[in-house]
Amino acid sequence: MRNFIKAILLMALLSISAFASAGFLEDKLIPKEESAFARDYLQHVHDNDFSYVKSKLDPELLPTVTDDNLLRISAYFPGGEILSTELIGSQVNIINGVWTGNFTFEYHTKYGWAVGFVALKRIDAELIVTAFSVHKANGSQEELNRFTLSGKSVLHYLVLIATVCIPLFILVTLIACIKTPIPKRKWLWIVFIILSVGAIQMNWTSGEYRLNLLQFQLFGAALMTMSKYAPCVLTAGFPLGAILFWFWRPKYVAAAKALKQAEAGVTLVN
Repeated sequence: MRNFIKAILLMALLSISAFASAGFLEDKLIPKEESAFARDYLQHVHDNDFSYVKSKLDPELLPTVTDDNLLRISAYFPGGEILSTELIGSQVNIINGVWTGNFTFEYHTKYGWAVGFVALKRIDAELIVTAFSVHKANGSQEELNRFTLSGKSVLHYLVLIATVCIPLFILVTLIACIKTPIPKRKWLWIVFIILSVGAIQMNWTSGEYRLNLLQFQLFGAALMTMSKYAPCVLTAGFPLGAILFWFWRPKYVAAAKALKQAEAGVTLVN
């Protein structure tokens, strides 16, 4: 039982460590060659170099891509010289030996902000563009997605409170469970307590949320963001196991007390 409890605590520490080190590992995981290619490709879109843009497109897309379409896309870049370009998103997959990657960049000019996206596929040694887009933004993604309490709805605050309080409630319940005299299979109660049932997930920036009744969440809650440019996603689950334990605990305590009294009575008789 002690080894099992140590494993549970180690699992929690590893989860925290993984979250804390995500930003540190991010730069190391970004493929430099492919991200540079994607950045350069969007620069050609910005410069209206459509012959180059078409030359790197997936051949299946060429019939649907016209100069007029490309002009409309490039017009989403704000006017003026590009002051900065930041890579704000990177995702890479290898499925059945085929490399694919998605890259998102933020552009800042004197007259505004824009976000550009490029999807790539590697065929042999060549990189092919399978999708790309550009859209205007109301400001820096870091600023737009900054975690703040101002201007939020009641639901925002309820989900935030649940995200903070549910893990504390589960932790207190877990400690109480460990100290409670449970005659058989205490480890089942421990597993039931640390896993919440169902969850609500909320995008803190947009306020969009979804319910997942089949989700099991370790320690009942999570707060996750892919980077400083991405929105925070809060997850709060229902601590069913922790709640049920408090209803059962008086029975275990009473049973242990009765057993102790019975053993004391047997000792006195003997």
